[in-house]
Amino acid sequence: MFKYYLLCILGFFAFTVASAPGQDIDPENVRQAIVRGIAYLKDKQLPDGSWTVEGANERCGSTAIAVIAMRSCGVPPNDPSIQRAMRYLRTFSADQAGRNYSLALHDGVLCC
Repeated sequence: MFKYYLLCILGFFAFTVASAPGQDIDPENVRQAIVRGIAYLKDKQLPDGSWTVEGANERCGSTAIAVIAMRSCGVPPNDPSIQRAMRYLRTFSADQAGRNYSLALHDGVLCC
């Protein structure tokens, strides 16, 4: 479930940069895929700053992984989407963050 966002970003990369055998990867295609992936994530962010995955009750983990994906793609920490997400993540204590995976993502985002 949390892998959904990461898979979306990686899917954009794979789909966009997939070339015929023997062709080089076009850096502009990669850049455009990153831009589209970031726009997609920003569009799916909820008003409270979180992201959710349908059928999952792990908004803390999905929000943390969305922040990791966006920051890894160059979105600055002062971007409004990142700021809203960070405010949302700061509302969770360790025992509220959820499963170990969600807690690790949560703590990792808050430490960076």
